[in-house]
Amino acid sequence: EGLRFTGKYVLLGMKVGGRVIADAGLLWQQHTLDDAYPDFTGSAVNLRSALVQLAGSFGPDIVFNLQGVFAPITRGFNDAFVVFQEIPYVAHLRLGIGQQPFSMENLTSFKFIPFMERSIVNAVAPGRSFGALINNNFLERSVSLAAGIFYRSATWEDFDFDSSKGIDFSARLSSLPVVLDDTTLMHAGI
Repeated sequence: EGLRFTGKYVLLGMKVGGRVIADAGLLWQQHTLDDAYPDFTGSAVNLRSALVQLAGSFGPDIVFNLQGVFAPITRGFNDAFVVFQEIPYVAHLRLGIGQQPFSMENLTSFKFIPFMERSIVNAVAPGRSFGALINNNFLERSVSLAAGIFYRSATWEDFDFDSSKGIDFSARLSSLPVVLDDTTLMHAGI
């Protein structure tokens, strides 16, 4: 859950947290294979992801999130955004760097995906980008709509407002047509 700070009048609330995901293995083999594979035994640890997060709120209607990643493949900020909540007809407006509303697999946190890696489809799907996103829920939260406009430069190293790199428009409409209980449901989206 992280370390939480809240004020007396709940005007400012902050949460500091982090996560480390690593693979570890202990390998051994039958003694008859030692001559053919002498380097197969032993142990290994591989750091997959490490992140630090600072999240919080300014009053009841403004939320912020800053998430830094320190991993062998990527370093920098994953998320850096502010969300304005309870806006009439829109519900939520997010400004900053965050996920585009495209693939459910890409929107799902790395710690909750059912396989060890994401599918190859996510290599061509839009990921994190700088932009503006609006989203809302309807019909007792069983239908959601998210849409946004984003610059294509997503990393801090190549970040600029040069529109020649391209501007993306992403949208996602999703529904929960079957809800049996809090843990059993079916999600459908386009």
